[in-house]
Amino acid sequence: TKDACKRLKEVLNLKNYPKRMECYDISNISGVDKVGSMVVFIDGQPDFDSYRRFKIKTVEGADDYKSHQEMMERRLERLRLDSEKVPKPDLIICSCSFNKRNDFFKYISSHILNTWHFIFR
Repeated sequence: TKDACKRLKEVLNLKNYPKRMECYDISNISGVDKVGSMVVFIDGQPDFDSYRRFKIKTVEGADDYKSHQEMMERRLERLRLDSEKVPKPDLIICSCSFNKRNDFFKYISSHILNTWHFIFR
């Protein structure tokens, strides 16, 4: 809901209202059949038509950091190629292991400016 988004803005001390939130996670079975997922909320409501699945193609074994990186590279490439049609997120929520979150934050921050990024586990 919009009230929840307003509260989220306050609690996380965000500069802008998080109208479009994209949430990312990686799943695998013992390092095989790796898949990334993106779920989207607009004004706090799920936008099922915007959900995406990413088959991880280049990562060997169970490496969440590299899998997240591949997934985000593909998402960012879509933003670069068609920035008029592909909506830019106001908030990215990403599940990434604690010891890799600073590296991942630096990587993602270097590719999208003026967007708030948070990594949770």
